[in-house]
Order: sequence, then C-alpha cells, then structure tokens
Amino acid sequence: MKKIIIAAGLLIATSTYAQTEVSVGVTRGKDYGVVYALPQTQIQLELKTNKVSYTPGEFSKYADRYLRLTNVAADAYEYWELVGVTIKAVGVPNNAATYFVKLKDRTAAPLIELTEDGIVKSINIPYSGKKAEAAKPTLTPPKKVNPREFLTEEILMTNSTAKMAELVAKEIYNIRESKNALLRGQADNTPSDGAQLKIMLDNLNLQEEAMTEMFSGTSEKEEKTFIVRITPDKELNNEVAFRFSKKLGVVAIMIWQELLIISM
Repeated sequence: MKKIIIAAGLLIATSTYAQTEVSVGVTRGKDYGVVYALPQTQIQLELKTNKVSYTPGEFSKYADRYLRLTNVAADAYEYWELVGVTIKAVGVPNNAATYFVKLKDRTAAPLIELTEDGIVKSINIPYSGKKAEAAKPTLTPPKKVNPREFLTEEILMTNSTAKMAELVAKEIYNIRESKNALLRGQADNTPSDGAQLKIMLDNLNLQEEAMTEMFSGTSEKEEKTFIVRITPDKELNNEVAFRFSKKLGVVAIMIWQELLIISM
C-alpha cells in the first residue's frame, strides 16, 4: 500500500510539474498519451511437475525369464510427479487502477517507463535502453535409438517371439562380457589409449541399453510448470490452493485463483 501511495504521489507531482492531464480508466479517444496500471500484489505458487509415460518393451513378458528383470509392466501407463513448489509475491496489473496520461504533441514529459504488463516501472528517469533477457533456447532431446539396428540377421529372421527374445538376451550377455574384457585388458583388440577405450565402451553401453529396453520398456518425462496465483483480498483460513493427483496431476484449482500452464 505504501508503494502505491508513493507512486501516486510521484504521479501527481509529475503531472503538476509537466502540466499533463491524468485521467482514471480508459483512453480518451484520439488523445496522445500513455495508459498504465498500478500493481496489485498476488501470491504466486510455481509447481514443477513431470508427466511420465511408460511404454512396455517388445519382450516385456520375457524380462524375468532371460534377464531376471522383475516387476516389469506389460501394459502402458502414465503418472505424474510433483518435483518442487516455490512461493513468492508478484505484482500484476490492477484493472481497477488504470490511468491515462495525456501528453502534449511532440513532448516526452513525463518520462514513464512501463513493464510488458503495463505497470509503471519508472517516472522521469531516462530510458535505460536495456533489452529484456532473451529466452533460453529449449534443449532438443537426443534422438531415440532403434534397438533393431543392432540385431543380427539371425535374430531378425526368427519367426518366434520367444526365440527372438532369447537371442537378444544372449547378445546382451555377450556385450557385457566384451565390456569386462576391455576393462580387464583381456580383449583381442585392446585399445591403445584411454580415448579409444572410452569410445568402445560408450558404443557397447549404447547397444546394451537399447536392447535391454526391449525387455524393460521405456519411460519418457515431459516437464510441465503450473503457475497458481492467489489474490489475498480476503482472510484465508485453511484454504486449499490446489490438489495434486499421481494419476491426473494438478487438479482442483479454487475459483478465486488464476492458473497458468507452461510446458517446458
């Protein structure tokens, strides 16, 4: 409230000094001027969540038999995770406190700098010229590896799913034996330096992971940020801001709140 009173006082002083006309509410037809709003305090809750989608592997029902992988689901499913919650006070435009400053033609007085939301940022201060920080580029997820690219002709020509699963499992065990031989220096083609060893191990790990996912399945995470804004214009006692469901995510937003959804 003090900030609003101070801002209003500065505006009155500025309008008197520059002999400009300030009107409450909407713009005045074709008059030349600036429309701005005073800030209103809201409590903002930022909810970091993950939507996890599980896809079963092609050989999921053979995971325990050949790789001793237990509790492997045979059906696809989705669930939500609540990663974190942050709370802070923010200023948003107050629709009940909007003003129009009528300026004379070819005049820059008073100098009023506004935020992107139309809130007063500064009065009678030279424009800083600073540009808003550019949004960080979104990271492109790595290309998903197709495990069938690593399968031999014998495996691909097999008509039986059970037999194919058995042969793929043997390939996985062979890869593990090759990694152990490299690490122990017992491989037939031992790399000459550490860089070559790392490249070989990375390739073997990639193949093993891709083939193992044919049994264990894959889980993909989609990050989503929910912004819940509360206007503290009344006494709140044991009010529920939101509810979170493992199956549905963020649910039951109260009607006296504002919800924004940001997909990351």
